[in-house]
Amino acid sequence: AATAGQPTPSSIGGIVATSTDVTLMDVTVTAGKGADGLPGADGLAGVDGADPTMQLPDGLTLIPAGAAVCAASAPATPPVGASWSGPTSCGSSGSRGGRGGDPGYNVQGAPGVTGTPQTDVNPPNVDNGGGAATAVGQDKPGSDGAQGSPGVPGINGAAALVFGTFSASGFSPADGQPGTDGHVGQGGGGGGASVGANNCTGAGGGVGGMGGCGGGHGDSGKGGGASVALISWDSGLVLDGVQLTSSDGGTGGKGGNTGLGGFGAIGTPGATGANGIGRGGDGKPGGNGGYGGAGSGGTGGPSYGLVYHGIKPTELHPLAPKFGNGGQHGKGGNGTAAGSSAGPDGADGDATDRHAVTP
Repeated sequence: AATAGQPTPSSIGGIVATSTDVTLMDVTVTAGKGADGLPGADGLAGVDGADPTMQLPDGLTLIPAGAAVCAASAPATPPVGASWSGPTSCGSSGSRGGRGGDPGYNVQGAPGVTGTPQTDVNPPNVDNGGGAATAVGQDKPGSDGAQGSPGVPGINGAAALVFGTFSASGFSPADGQPGTDGHVGQGGGGGGASVGANNCTGAGGGVGGMGGCGGGHGDSGKGGGASVALISWDSGLVLDGVQLTSSDGGTGGKGGNTGLGGFGAIGTPGATGANGIGRGGDGKPGGNGGYGGAGSGGTGGPSYGLVYHGIKPTELHPLAPKFGNGGQHGKGGNGTAAGSSAGPDGADGDATDRHAVTP
């Protein structure tokens, strides 16, 4: 068998499967080198939250906060707190900054709303909306929101199996495992509205900033291919003066690196007051997205002269099988953010003259 390549990474000189009364006499069976496992792709960086001062993505609109209005009667269209028309797009779950508190005419306004999501962030379940002002005066603005919690990081892929899997059709390498994606950051809390009094409305609160999207996961490093001279699978095989020679197993592929989480964006300021009415509270930034998990490295391919399952072949005038080196392990993907860690390495490939597959 020739030196292997992708997509069939193993070099196997011959396979005798579910057969009886097979004799090889004065035969040389030689396998080439197993192919190296492919490296895993690196995780992509998460998208930053939508910046309210920049060009907004299609389909996303910022509704600004309304300033205090003074009139003899309540305005037909009262001012509102700032808000987003929708969440940022971060896969199946997005982040949204909490809307600012809506003001009222001659009454206390509403508090700012909590940014979302509140799960898969650290710390979780934080109500980061700012409180509404409870007293009148320009020195009595609505309270600012609080910054959103950062997204929870992804998890590194589990270590690859120590050995690959033999069957009647050949060898399946021991691939590494992919990491998981990081989670989106919580949106910043909206600012609270100020109090409306003296025939005036209060001022609306600013909207919280969008959280950053989570970083992508590193993919798995693929296992190295095997180099095996001969496989006997549930067969009655006689080897008479047969020389079996294998080469080196393939090196395991490196796991993919982590993807960085996106940055949370700023919120918007609260609206201005008038005639002694305080301003609305500010919306605060969204949390950063969590980094993705790293992929684990693949296991190196084995080098065996003879592999058998079931009945052990009978060897007449035996010639000791020759074998090469097991492939080196693949390294785990790198952690690319503060606090992140590298994925687990694969295992080195095994090497021996005869290998029994059990059960």
